[in-house]
Amino acid sequence: MNTLLKLKKVNLKYQTDKDTIKVLNNIDLTTKKKDTISIVGESGSGKTSLIMLIGGLEKATSGKIFFQDQDITSLSEDEVSEIRRKHIGIVFQSFYLIPNYTAVENVALTLELNKLKNPQQQAKELLDRFGLKNRFNNLPSQLSGGEQQRVAIARAIAMKPDLILADEPTGNLDSKNSVMISNILFKYVKEEGSSLIIVTHDPKLANKAKRKIKITSKEPKEKYHTKKWIGKLIGDNAMSLKDEYGDCKGTIYRTEEITFEAYTPRVSKDFMDGVENDKKYTITGLLTLPKKKQKKYPVMIMIMNSACAYGYRNFTLGDDIKREGVATLELENCIPRGLSIYNMIIQGNFDKLTPWMGAADALYALKFLHKHPKINPEKIGIVGFSWGGNVAVYTALDIIRKPIIKDDNINDFALRVGFYPYCRYLDPQGITKNKIHMFVGAEDQTTLALFCKDMTDSINKFGGNASIDIYPGAYHNFDDVNKEEQAKFTTMQFKVTDKCKYWVAKDGSRSWRMDDKIIDMDAYKGWNFSSDKNWEAYKKECELPWGAIVGRNDKAAEQSAKKLIKLINKHLKK
Repeated sequence: MNTLLKLKKVNLKYQTDKDTIKVLNNIDLTTKKKDTISIVGESGSGKTSLIMLIGGLEKATSGKIFFQDQDITSLSEDEVSEIRRKHIGIVFQSFYLIPNYTAVENVALTLELNKLKNPQQQAKELLDRFGLKNRFNNLPSQLSGGEQQRVAIARAIAMKPDLILADEPTGNLDSKNSVMISNILFKYVKEEGSSLIIVTHDPKLANKAKRKIKITSKEPKEKYHTKKWIGKLIGDNAMSLKDEYGDCKGTIYRTEEITFEAYTPRVSKDFMDGVENDKKYTITGLLTLPKKKQKKYPVMIMIMNSACAYGYRNFTLGDDIKREGVATLELENCIPRGLSIYNMIIQGNFDKLTPWMGAADALYALKFLHKHPKINPEKIGIVGFSWGGNVAVYTALDIIRKPIIKDDNINDFALRVGFYPYCRYLDPQGITKNKIHMFVGAEDQTTLALFCKDMTDSINKFGGNASIDIYPGAYHNFDDVNKEEQAKFTTMQFKVTDKCKYWVAKDGSRSWRMDDKIIDMDAYKGWNFSSDKNWEAYKKECELPWGAIVGRNDKAAEQSAKKLIKLINKHLKK
């Protein structure tokens, strides 16, 4: 028998609080061995849902799905998982790599769970095959988008599957990387004899398949129904992951990918000019539900730092939050904009990702979560780290919030938490009355404790509700898993005291100032401080040697984690 996969009158429906959403209707599909099929159609037409059904990550409402002549719709979840683990490889747009596992470890884990010999060596051979020999020990955050996707493909094919399912595998990549990933997939299935079903909006990629199938939709679909259980892509249900010493590196929970459209204002003025004038992006995020079942969950949105180091805190603070019965939504601000840790750290393109973009993303996510059937709209909070801390605080400003949240029925964030935000550019007039809290290290020369204390005082002066914890001996990124290290900020040398309330670039070309009424950058951007008559005197008194210290401080990390949970319990659970 040459048939690998057969779908007979497959239907998929979702029941919301208000109505029934028809996602797929009477789908028939037959796939032969060594076949390549592209699936196209408008957004919301059910393409991804079809992939989820075939891969056994979603269960059909009715109809039959046969894989290798076996009706998988009649099997238990464990039996379907066994088939998927051995015979089906799945590649998604958002990569779904385990953030605190290296490239080799991400690929090897699949082999380890299937109890194959020499998993590390096999993983290295696969990665080498895809041009990643020099990236074996890199974490996902240290890889470009194209490199991450190649790792994800290597993981998907590690078991030499009979069927590869790829859902928008080039959707988050630039044109060069899109071509590379396309060539890798089609070359592999040709060489190994696997079948490929690929969902894509890219006509060039779609046309490479032997068959092209178009799915049409007569009604708009909500996107919140797309559920992905990341653990199932490589193993079974929720798993506790351990490092080489047997210590827990985190837990994989039930996770749902969400997508929504967001305009991208680059500066604060864009909000006042109308955000609809800015470029629109499709933002992705991972909504992870705690193990304890609830009718509706409180949720914390998690915003990462400017290095695009996405995801790893979901295995630290994220786990703490979920143990309290609170969901987490990790927003991916970088990849939709073609950015990665490579672009940001190595190439220094920090100007391509401004906090205003992140603030817009967070507010659009707030609107999205308000209509999500599993989320309590009155219990939505946000926590950010470094750049993400800025994002969390900025969403409290009326001038930022109101151009996006135009509906008075949409609740504001019940809680905002910023870990070591930069504490600049904030006019505290017209600010939310809901809780804002900041965690800052006293020795942090990237996030300045004096600035953050002044910001807190300014917010409260104008009727807000802000508080701050400053930890002695702690530097930037004090909750990181890494040890303390020197970060070579070669362009900025500064110190801040009561007399030195300027943040000055070494060459004097950029500067920021803070006073008792306003914390603002935009007004001073471009002003050359070195032309000021007091430049030499200021430089002599306030300049410091280059560099800042970043890295973990155990005491500060533990105390801030406990305080965060207290804040969540007070503002999201009562």
